[in-house]
Amino acid sequence: MSSASRKLIQASGAVAGEAPDTGDDDFANVVLLLDGDGTSGDDNNTFTDSSTNAHTITENGSVVQGSFSPYGDNWSNYFDGAGNYLTYSDDLSLRLGTGDFTIEFWINQSSKSGYQTPLTKGYISSGDYIVQTGNGDGNMVFAASGTIVATESGSTVNVGEWYHIAVVRSGTTITIYRNGVSVATGTSSANLNTTSSLLIGQGSTYAVNGYLSNVRIVKGTALYTSAFTPSTSPFTAITNTVLLTCQSNRFKDSSIYSHTAALTGTPKVTPFSPFKNDDARDIATDGGSANFDSNEYLTIADNANLDVSGAMTAECWVYITDMPDENIGQTGQGYLINRWTASGNQRSWAFLYGNNGDVAFYSSSAGSTPYTISTATGALGRYRWTHVAASWDGTNQRLFIDGDLKVTTANASGPFSTASSGFTVNAINTSLTGTNSNQYIADARYFNDAAIYTSSFTPPTAPLSATSGSDTAAVLLNFQDSAIPDLSGLNNIDTVGNAKVGASDPTKYGSNAMEFGGTTDRLITIGPDLLLGTGDFTIEFWVYFNSVSDGNIYTILDGRTTSDGTNVMWAQETSGSWTIFNGAGSGLASGWGSGTFTTGVWYHLAQTRESGVSRFFKDGTQTSGDLSDTSDYNSSTYSIGGRFAVGGYSLDGYIDDFRITKGIARYTSNFTAPDAALSKF
Repeated sequence: MSSASRKLIQASGAVAGEAPDTGDDDFANVVLLLDGDGTSGDDNNTFTDSSTNAHTITENGSVVQGSFSPYGDNWSNYFDGAGNYLTYSDDLSLRLGTGDFTIEFWINQSSKSGYQTPLTKGYISSGDYIVQTGNGDGNMVFAASGTIVATESGSTVNVGEWYHIAVVRSGTTITIYRNGVSVATGTSSANLNTTSSLLIGQGSTYAVNGYLSNVRIVKGTALYTSAFTPSTSPFTAITNTVLLTCQSNRFKDSSIYSHTAALTGTPKVTPFSPFKNDDARDIATDGGSANFDSNEYLTIADNANLDVSGAMTAECWVYITDMPDENIGQTGQGYLINRWTASGNQRSWAFLYGNNGDVAFYSSSAGSTPYTISTATGALGRYRWTHVAASWDGTNQRLFIDGDLKVTTANASGPFSTASSGFTVNAINTSLTGTNSNQYIADARYFNDAAIYTSSFTPPTAPLSATSGSDTAAVLLNFQDSAIPDLSGLNNIDTVGNAKVGASDPTKYGSNAMEFGGTTDRLITIGPDLLLGTGDFTIEFWVYFNSVSDGNIYTILDGRTTSDGTNVMWAQETSGSWTIFNGAGSGLASGWGSGTFTTGVWYHLAQTRESGVSRFFKDGTQTSGDLSDTSDYNSSTYSIGGRFAVGGYSLDGYIDDFRITKGIARYTSNFTAPDAALSKF
């Protein structure tokens, strides 16, 4: 879909005197936005303790900080087409019977190949039903009791675009709606009373390859009986809602029934959703996190302000992408936040977790039994946010998962204050760090004198503060120090070398730009949603060269992760010409010739792909032909301002307003380059 003609419009309902909403109509499809407007000279490698103690934090390895966080309302679940799905066990509430119903969801397909099954409850015998896409066309089909009832045909379904789908029974009439328009009808009075489990993301086969968001089943009500405008905000559990899922930071049913999902494979919770923000993202209010790979950790040196005084609480959010090698008690276990000593029978505390998802809170004591352990079995998993907390009130030790009290260990004799160890994140001490695990941690907070939680509670919905009631935290790591945050909220950004916000840069728009000094300087994105697949997209930014055509090689964009990876790469050859690569040495376009760029000038560069055709633009003018491009852009990591691997070839200059839009080709012919900073919502 082209959006070259889309205009910035004032939102309806604006209050008089307030600034109009000049947001981007396509912002829901923005998967990376770097405006470079942070504090001059700063990067993403500074970490702050926001408690009143203001401890010095030492980074070990390359901990990647950014705006991916557990907060916000816009979420979806990603299914990779390889058999990942959710299972909800049957109960009476999920049997639709003979009455009216509404099944609705948002879907964004990464591929249309084969059949795909967003939702099914059986469909082998009487009483079953299924909602499925057609074989390779994305058109929707509804079948009940083994009979196809309604089939959509002729609709153009584009890979990478969000569509609202609703299947409604009113009386005996079944209607399928796409984006609020009826696209198929049929008749069925079948009694949908199967005792089969409800599956989201796959049937017995035919897995979804893409995203599902806000899956809602309303039993007894036909919500739509004529054309309608789909909701522009997440669904709520209205009357008769029996399931509301794929809309939370974890795998959760938000209906009154709170059905529990069993996971097959690794579906992923992601903030990529069909809904745009209603204001600009602010890392201070929307939250941040730090990504830790194996043996990367943060430390605070041992000091008296970490000592426990009669009670304590420790908590954090965690999003695991790779589980540790081994289970609790083995050297390959995983670590969260800890104050633990490596030697003897010291009195300290630690969070540990295993490959099987068990999470434990250990406290050390001086008795004959060295440790008091509270364990929640199978509490942690991959690709969802989980809030973990433990408290000790001087007598009882408690462990909480997502606010639920899992275990109380009575008469616990620790933790105490004599641990000769500092505070660590992603390590239990500096000699024992996580093994082959990878995780995001957000809002790590520690009280050394108060049991903040003593019964079940609602997990935090906004970044934590340094106080809770009258109690003051000894440590608070909000991870809000990213000078170059991704304003889409989907990615954390690693600033490598001396890449930073320019100290005295020639900014194009806004207050600053991102500066690269050549050599190994670059930004590296860390996040799951930059997979552009075979669909439409737009990559665009402004670039300013300090050096060009001097016999050196410069790279301003590299979507590869290996030398033979298939993705986009924009690199200058030693001749001074620029070549667009699609994989190792496979030129997609000649790009721009020698002399196209000079120093000291801002250029707007863009690549768009529409229906398998890529185009390249400089300052709004197409500089390539219409190029056949059906490649699968399958990398979720981009290197900006430099090559994917350290070794030189980095930009000597500046980049401003870097944006990737997934599923939409914003420009398909010559256009006027942006004359103001890109919209941030």
